Amino acid sequence: MSIIDSYIDDIFKNHPYIDNIKKYVNNENDNINFDTEEINLTISNNRSIYSNLLDLYINDKQNESLIRLFKVISMQKIENIYIFEMLIINIISGMNIKEAFLKCVSTKKINDWNREYKKYTYNTNHISNEIMNAKINILIYYYYAKKYFPKETEEYIDNICSSNIYDIIEEYGDNILIALMALTIKIYLGDYNKISLILEYSKKVNYLDSILSLFVIVNIDNNISKRFIELIENDMLNENKYLFINLAYMIKLFFLTRKNYSEKFENKSFDEFIHDLTDFNIPKYLIFLIKYLDTNLSTNSNKVFEGIKNLYNNDKESFYKLYNILKEVDIPYIIEIKAVLNCVLLNAKDNNADAAVLDNSIDYFIENIKKELEKIYDIKSENIFELLENKIIDKYDLSVNLSSTLIFTTKIIVLMYDYNEKARKVVRALLKSLPYNLAIPLMIKDRKEFYNIKLKEILDYLQGYDLDLKDLIITYLYTYPIYIFSTKYILQLVNKNSDYTVEMFHDKTFLKAASYKSYALIDFLELLYKKDKAGFTNYSAICYVLHLKNKEIIKCALNLIEEDEYNSRAYVENSIHAYREDVQFELKKIIKKWNYRRKGFKFKTLDDINQYIDDYYEENYEYLIDFIDESLISNAVLRNDKNTKVPVKIIKYILLEYMLLKEPYRIKDIDRMIDLFDMNSIRNTFENIYKYWNDNNCDESKKNIILPYCIYADYSQIVNLYDKIEYWQENFQSSLAAYIIPAIAMNGEKFALMIINNIIYTSNNKIVKNSAIGSFEKAAECLNIPIDNLFDKVLPNLGFNVERNKVINYGKQKLTLQLLSDSYLEIIDNENHKILKELPDAIEGDDERVVAEAKKDLIYIRNSLKAIISYQTDKLRKVMFNGRKWDYETFFEVFVENPVMQYFTLAFVWGVYDEDNNLIECFRYMEDGSLISIDEDLYELPKNIKYYISLYHPIDNDEDYQKIWTYQLELYEINQPVEQIKIKRYILKDNDVENDSIISLKGQKLSLEYMEKLSKELDMKTEYYDEYVSYYMADNVLKIICEINCSISDEDMIIDSIKFYELEKYNKFGRVISPFDIERRFISTMIYYLSLGFYD
Repeated sequence: MSIIDSYIDDIFKNHPYIDNIKKYVNNENDNINFDTEEINLTISNNRSIYSNLLDLYINDKQNESLIRLFKVISMQKIENIYIFEMLIINIISGMNIKEAFLKCVSTKKINDWNREYKKYTYNTNHISNEIMNAKINILIYYYYAKKYFPKETEEYIDNICSSNIYDIIEEYGDNILIALMALTIKIYLGDYNKISLILEYSKKVNYLDSILSLFVIVNIDNNISKRFIELIENDMLNENKYLFINLAYMIKLFFLTRKNYSEKFENKSFDEFIHDLTDFNIPKYLIFLIKYLDTNLSTNSNKVFEGIKNLYNNDKESFYKLYNILKEVDIPYIIEIKAVLNCVLLNAKDNNADAAVLDNSIDYFIENIKKELEKIYDIKSENIFELLENKIIDKYDLSVNLSSTLIFTTKIIVLMYDYNEKARKVVRALLKSLPYNLAIPLMIKDRKEFYNIKLKEILDYLQGYDLDLKDLIITYLYTYPIYIFSTKYILQLVNKNSDYTVEMFHDKTFLKAASYKSYALIDFLELLYKKDKAGFTNYSAICYVLHLKNKEIIKCALNLIEEDEYNSRAYVENSIHAYREDVQFELKKIIKKWNYRRKGFKFKTLDDINQYIDDYYEENYEYLIDFIDESLISNAVLRNDKNTKVPVKIIKYILLEYMLLKEPYRIKDIDRMIDLFDMNSIRNTFENIYKYWNDNNCDESKKNIILPYCIYADYSQIVNLYDKIEYWQENFQSSLAAYIIPAIAMNGEKFALMIINNIIYTSNNKIVKNSAIGSFEKAAECLNIPIDNLFDKVLPNLGFNVERNKVINYGKQKLTLQLLSDSYLEIIDNENHKILKELPDAIEGDDERVVAEAKKDLIYIRNSLKAIISYQTDKLRKVMFNGRKWDYETFFEVFVENPVMQYFTLAFVWGVYDEDNNLIECFRYMEDGSLISIDEDLYELPKNIKYYISLYHPIDNDEDYQKIWTYQLELYEINQPVEQIKIKRYILKDNDVENDSIISLKGQKLSLEYMEKLSKELDMKTEYYDEYVSYYMADNVLKIICEINCSISDEDMIIDSIKFYELEKYNKFGRVISPFDIERRFISTMIYYLSLGFYD
């Protein structure tokens, strides 16, 4: 079967004369032998078929069979007026352009299509007018005509433009819009001489066709926009306000769906398009409808409500005009907007308000809510009140998927609450029956935001509906993460009702609802039990929470218990046997931690350890280590008595404790046990276990058995582990390598940390590299050492001496790698005193093995340099925020004695600070090792053990001081890897802060692109919520979180406020901190970086 035959089958499916058609198309007959007028059968409405046929034609315009097929198609009836390719097929078949237009998009055909469309369309869109939508697409037909037949189309358009107006009107009759669109296109393409002509037509033809022809060119000339407005206000609004609604929606639809057919629109955003309409004085009431009228009104309700309020506040005349127009229109979407308009007027006590509008629409809203609830719960009822009493509706069931239509309609009824008795009754019934995730949040949040009502006033309303603290708490938890109440308000409530708050947790239905959003309940538990918040001491609530199955909630509850031994221990010990086995196990671990964390905890004798193990040995889990033969673990001895062996049960306890870990960790009580053991013997014991595990194919399910070997390993054992990690990476066992790396870091010795550091800089395996990076944080926590201090311990010098050079001896050739002050690497031929681009190849007399190793080492050095510079740049940028300090000894060890770090040392101005962060003096480090002052005199560090060194920040002294240092750096052409000397000083004033938030930047615009770049540079986390976004920057030195709140407008970020919180364990948010209590350098630096992206 030929390609064309297959298209015939698709187009003429079920056609009684399909065989005749094939014979005609394939040139077997001279005619089709049937009368197309007598056959009442439409052909395929699949547009892609005709598009593909046109593509075939473009590639083979002489294909006679294809042209014959087009002729047959052009004789047929096609209902779909949106198959624009039909115009071209008709022209190819021999029709002239006018005939082709009339065949495709005549007024009769549009009306026929409208009838068919309504007949077969089940979801009626009341704000859309199909005749209007079809008519505007005459423009698209012209687009196709000009694309395929540019010359003929231009001649056709010119003929219309040059003809007598009355002749054209008579010639085209009801189809006059086809002719008008020809003029529209001429003007659109720059022939402004035709403006007067189209304006003349607009006075002689029907107003709808005139409006449609002027719409696309309305922003070209003021006379056009003026006439466009006249036609709307003098004709359309007087004769058919429904058509006006349809027009607004059609304009929006045309832009969103057809803009790619217009060069003027294709690169515009919708906001830019709206802005154009404003520039050409299109009435704001029409612009409002174009912007907000949508079948998705329910999902965009917040924007619509805000738009209505803004229109009233900024342009009451347009608001009243819109209101008066919509009062006479009763169709879905308009009824909703009309009600909200009226609520605004009633709230403002505006004389134009008309409570009858709400009275007339309330039954419509109630019916919509009823229908939605019937659909959601699959029940039927006579009325809304009977339906809400149905037992199927469970207010504690927050898993019910509430539709956007239900939420939107409920919002409107909530807004009508004060002004309509029926609305009040329905709201009361909704509050009483519906799940907490609907009525209460809307009653509080939307009324508060829409009417600017104080929270207390709304809560006074709610207290009259038998709603108690339990209802408010569940509602509060459901609205996580954008809470409906402030934390401060909830704190007041729970402190005032502490006993009842604890009692609530005894109720299973409350617990089920409260735990629906696990992180919300976690937040609430922390609010109740953290000492700097409510600080509850009654742990019975937590005890009930431990019966839940959510792992994150259980983890939080256990952490809260562990952190407050004084108040929780009695509750835990009295109730421990009431829980599931897994919870009991975790509680026993906590009790054990409490014991060994006590000051001075240690084991003095072997008997102490045996007694301890008798209390805590988990025999139920012994099966986890039954693969270890006792002969492997029976030779460990005591430190002070090498003739006494460590009992096997103690070694089993150690192994079992590590096997029970979910991730590597250094267990403190085992550290205290090992203090009594001979280290060589215990290391040998752990090595026996490691070798056994290794010889048995490194079973990943038993990988925890080697954690003690990693944690207590000596130098040679660490080297063995490093080789094994390399092997695992090369043999597709990266996950195993990544798991073990943190345990090696917890070893804490410098050589172990350097091994991990080496992995960070050299590994190409992302999983392993990320594990190495993360392992420093875990080790820092485990060893109780600041993470930056750990990194300082392991900074590599890459083999360079303090003069920043490294000699390479090939044998005959001798070379020097010189690390310049700007971190550039220079290769010097020592004999010929030349600078080389790369290391040379071996010559006679050189050791080829040394040459190969040197070249490999150079690649490593270059990669490591790049990685170190990048990492340290990020770290020192953070110092400009947090003011991290080094004592003298550490400063010289890190920044002077390490040649790699001298790149930074030479580029910055350093400050000497006291313990209270007061700047004493500044200096620069010079290449000859000397220090110079601001006056360029030799400088000597003050001999005070309580003084420290940090990066100087301009906020720490006055502007003149900053200018002198700036001049000095510019004079010596020093480029700083991190902004320091140019940072502008920003000192907070009282009026910059409101409610513990910085508001002085409110309204400042930044591009989305800049904020994405900045958030990556400063390692900020991002959280989106509707049209809002928050950026979070945590600082582990200052122990704070900075929150930058913005709103999104198209491609812009608009700053709202900046807040600060205490940084708690696991990066949790603590209490809010006043900006005046934050280090000045942090605020100054943050505002400086933000300001770099500001624009009007």
